[in-house]
Amino acid sequence: MTRAPLATLALLVLAGCASARHAYVQTYWGHTEKLEMYDGFGTALRVRATYLSTGFRTAMADERARLLGPSSDDHEAFKARLLADADVYHEIFFTAESSYDRNQLRFGEDDEGWHIRLEADGSAQDLVTVYQVKKPTLLHERLLDGYDRYTQLWIAKFARTATAPDELVLHLGSGHGHTQIRWAGDQLR
Repeated sequence: MTRAPLATLALLVLAGCASARHAYVQTYWGHTEKLEMYDGFGTALRVRATYLSTGFRTAMADERARLLGPSSDDHEAFKARLLADADVYHEIFFTAESSYDRNQLRFGEDDEGWHIRLEADGSAQDLVTVYQVKKPTLLHERLLDGYDRYTQLWIAKFARTATAPDELVLHLGSGHGHTQIRWAGDQLR
């Protein structure tokens, strides 16, 4: 095979990978909302939150498979776990940063950090857990497009009592004030 056909083949392979990556990134940003809250001249909170809908979970599993090349059994098991969680939880991955002390950036149901709660069509969804991913991996960075070392990665899981809501509202509040993020329509499918 000459150089020209090899180069053409390489470009086609790269284009296919780029196309798959582009489609995943579009899906990611379609399920991701951002907010910034200021206090005086400082940024009290900057959040980028991604709702893990059933459709996004499938896209995430497929992107993981594209990146890692796992066995089909591993891929199917991973995808099954993600989809099983979708039946039980409203799950949100979010990055957070503040111009104030990073070590004080906490989320929960108490008054010590940022109070976090979720409503589905106006009905409260109980917080099951919220935790910081202490050592994010390169895979986290690729699956959560735009995540970087300057932000903290958090995961919040809420009991899924509203099975097919038309709107989700994530409330975040602290001594700096209250703000919210909304997802609706296709973002929830």
